[in-house]
Amino acid sequence: MLLEWIGSRSQDTGAGAAEDAAPGRDQAAAGVQDVAAPERRPAPILVVEDNPINQKVLATLLRKRGYEVDVANDGVQAVQRVAEKTYGLIFMDLQMPVLDGLDAARLIRSFSGCSQPPIIAVTAYTLNGEKERCLEAGMNGYLPKPVETQELFHCVEKYLRSA
Repeated sequence: MLLEWIGSRSQDTGAGAAEDAAPGRDQAAAGVQDVAAPERRPAPILVVEDNPINQKVLATLLRKRGYEVDVANDGVQAVQRVAEKTYGLIFMDLQMPVLDGLDAARLIRSFSGCSQPPIIAVTAYTLNGEKERCLEAGMNGYLPKPVETQELFHCVEKYLRSA
């Protein structure tokens, strides 16, 4: 049913992230001769996590750095959000109810006509072979929990810069 819904969506789901215009200012009053071009903002980040505390921690860290963040509670919500909106990066928990992170990543990668943002696995499960399973499912990287702030932002910079 979910795949039918996704497949029935239009192929033109939107081009890319819109650029935010800088707020208008009266140049004469400000004494400004030249106005710099508005800075291009990166596409939003999607945090897919079923634990409310982990959601809040990741979203707060990212928002404090100025990123727009959406949150999905499970893999089904993640798939729906990606079908509806363009994201620059997805942080995806692996162990979630309804649809786990590996299956959600596989579904997202099967979309045609939608953006294909980098997907980073975020998980407390660091078993041998787990990273390889994530990569095989179409994920681009892997962050172990608890997430170190420096590693999180290194990951954000790496993947958003390449987008």
